[in-house]
Amino acid sequence: IPQKRKNIIRPLLAVDKKTVVEALQEQKIDFVEDKTNVDTAYRRNLIRHKVLPPLREINERVEQKATDMCAHLREDMQYLEEAAKAFYAENVGGASISIEKFLNAPKALSRRVAVLLYEAAGGCEMLESVHTDALFASLETDKHTFVHRFPGDVFVYAQKGMLVFSNVFQGDKLKLITENKDTAELYVNLLKELYTVDTNEYVTEKHITDDGEKVTYNSYKITAVSAKRLQ
Repeated sequence: IPQKRKNIIRPLLAVDKKTVVEALQEQKIDFVEDKTNVDTAYRRNLIRHKVLPPLREINERVEQKATDMCAHLREDMQYLEEAAKAFYAENVGGASISIEKFLNAPKALSRRVAVLLYEAAGGCEMLESVHTDALFASLETDKHTFVHRFPGDVFVYAQKGMLVFSNVFQGDKLKLITENKDTAELYVNLLKELYTVDTNEYVTEKHITDDGEKVTYNSYKITAVSAKRLQ
């Protein structure tokens, strides 16, 4: 648990209970003990009452050692998060990034970049390792035909060598253009679980590259009605 996450601050996170109690007693401030603190049905209490006592017999400073280790890990995490923001600013356009750049970055960095991409696409829930692990597994096995639905209905898919994060709530309609029909069909099937899909068609489009070259390719265009969710 970080001491600060967005608008949540935990100033006493690194302070042990004994120090807090002594400070309260010195200032003659009454305090209340949460009755659930003795209930070992909760994992935190199970660790506190069953795991820590035998560890203290081995090392009486085990709690301080654990606190110090957490402080060091928070410092590492802060450094990685700042590095991820710099990488994001340099390599990300909107809510998409080159798959090659994403995979070539250290995984500790790209994992955090994925969180930033998720937030840029409108994701507002906690993205857990189970989500990023699934994304890495798909990228390492098949870089072109996968679609993942992250919390908050943020969809992640590959499009022309780019890793795209898309939130279907950004408008009344959403259009996905991808050269890979399999990816598009996966996307439609996921959308059908949440929305009524209006149209989906396979079309041919012509584009002109930055150097003036004309390129023609087949695309799969999907328009999904997102104003009304299926119940």
